[in-house]
Amino acid sequence: MQPDVVRIVVRTLHEGQNQGFYELGSWVVMPNHIHLVVLPFVRLARVVSGTKVTSARRANRLLGRTGAFWSRDYFDRCIRDSAEEQRVVRYIENNPVKAGLCRHISEWPFSSANPDWQGDAFEH
Repeated sequence: MQPDVVRIVVRTLHEGQNQGFYELGSWVVMPNHIHLVVLPFVRLARVVSGTKVTSARRANRLLGRTGAFWSRDYFDRCIRDSAEEQRVVRYIENNPVKAGLCRHISEWPFSSANPDWQGDAFEH
């Protein structure tokens, strides 16, 4: 994983929240995909498309390349109650542990579960 690319993805996610498109909940950036919980204030397809287009353009520019960056499809689900939300958040936060990338959720620097994510966690 390239921390500069991760920074681009995370910055793009936070910009979408700051622009009022959604409320960003838990998130994790994995080597080949991301998971996130959002409360969209616009159509979810617009949220996904905008995030993919913006982050892909920025990442490709950084990497000196062109072409597809994200797969065209995505998987979404509607969270219907707080118990389901808790299960989804646990799944998201535990994804790097399950993948063998770290031993505890707080160790993965590219996640809202990392207590240092706002600071220099992306410098590792």
